[in-house]
Amino acid sequence: MYSDDTSILISNSCYEELNRNFNKALDNTLRWFQANQVVRNMKKTKIIKFTLANFSYSPLHMTFAEHLPVETNAIKFLDLQLDSRLSWKPHLNYLLHKLSSVCFIMRRLSHVLNMQMLRTVYFAYFHCMVNYGIIFWSNTSSMHKLFLTQKNILRTMLGISSGSSCRKWFKKIAGFT
Repeated sequence: MYSDDTSILISNSCYEELNRNFNKALDNTLRWFQANQVVRNMKKTKIIKFTLANFSYSPLHMTFAEHLPVETNAIKFLDLQLDSRLSWKPHLNYLLHKLSSVCFIMRRLSHVLNMQMLRTVYFAYFHCMVNYGIIFWSNTSSMHKLFLTQKNILRTMLGISSGSSCRKWFKKIAGFT
């Protein structure tokens, strides 16, 4: 049997205590895996330490040399891109990259589908990606880039020029905000 998506959360304001708790949790987890014949993929095993932006980085001191997981500054967890400072920039960049494909699809489909079908495609591909996890990352300083992408899709669906205001259209097409 293989372990899949095992998460351990350890929190402490004291760095030494954090290290102690981390090593104890790692030891307990490895013992449990071994006792239950669970195999973990070391290539996929990652550690991320979340800290505030004004704190200096100091790596964790792991006591299990033969079982060292990789410590990283960014990780994908449940399709959210998390960085050690929780800035959400990696997630927003990842999301914008995925949404650029949706923009391309919408441009292609806008010539062959009616508004109701385009709206269905919008909600199936764009809206669901944007809404997933938005409660966590919506206060990022780069949120305006996502809003610009959304306006671009709306303009594509309606066949209006890139300089046109979208304000009245957001209100007319329910669910766009």
